[in-house]
Amino acid sequence: MNLVALACLEAAVFFNANLHTGADTPAQADAIVVEGERITFIGPTAEARRRAGDAARQIDLRGATVVPGFTDAHAHLSGIGLRELQFDLEGTASLAELQQRLATRAAATPAAWITGRGWIESRWQPAEFPTRAALDAIVADRPVLLERADGHAAVANSRALALAGIDATTPDPPGGQILRDARGEPTGMLIDGAVALVGRLVPPPDEAELLRALELGAARSTRLGWTSNCRSPATAAPRSGCCAGCDARAGSACASTTRSAGRAPMPMRCSPATSPASPVTA
Repeated sequence: MNLVALACLEAAVFFNANLHTGADTPAQADAIVVEGERITFIGPTAEARRRAGDAARQIDLRGATVVPGFTDAHAHLSGIGLRELQFDLEGTASLAELQQRLATRAAATPAAWITGRGWIESRWQPAEFPTRAALDAIVADRPVLLERADGHAAVANSRALALAGIDATTPDPPGGQILRDARGEPTGMLIDGAVALVGRLVPPPDEAELLRALELGAARSTRLGWTSNCRSPATAAPRSGCCAGCDARAGSACASTTRSAGRAPMPMRCSPATSPASPVTA
């Protein structure tokens, strides 16, 4: 629940709360006053009501826990939004379900590439990585690249591997691994830096799609309680098929959502993450 959004433009007193402030004083409270888009008081219920006035809305939280908005210290907001826009594999319960979803997606889109994100094999039975053969059985005539939920791995079909020139002789790239079978042939699973071998071939979203993805990513994040986001540095190399190159454009796109005519401001803060100029030593 977003208390500021709930209060809208009225003064409101949220009481009977288990409120953790994140500050030393007061560390806990039972009431909060919201006026417009600002929190104006945190403390005892009686004082909250006095400050808000008789016309303020009174909202009983029935003992619910209230915390400050969370900051995600490492997130790819564009990737989150593109997953919402494109092929979302979150919640896939098995390899068979992944294949079923892929068949549905392939029938619904004429796109030259099929990309998606969200599967995670650790919740499947058996808990095994998907393979290019599993994807080829569904889509063999178009390249397919499907990212794992954490963004640190992806599975590609044979067509995508061929376009990237990946075969038994291809060495593992720095910071990545091409998984191979007993004969040394690529299984289709690409780990970390190896994802970019295929991902760099995926057509990137245009500016309008990227802006829409950032808006959707921010909206999803705020629904889950995140109010601030640290995106990866603009110099970061493309990691994925779903958002290849997006990180490098996300900063200006974040800013432009607040400037473009007819667009509402981003509903959360979006700040660049920083890296030290040299390694930090103890």
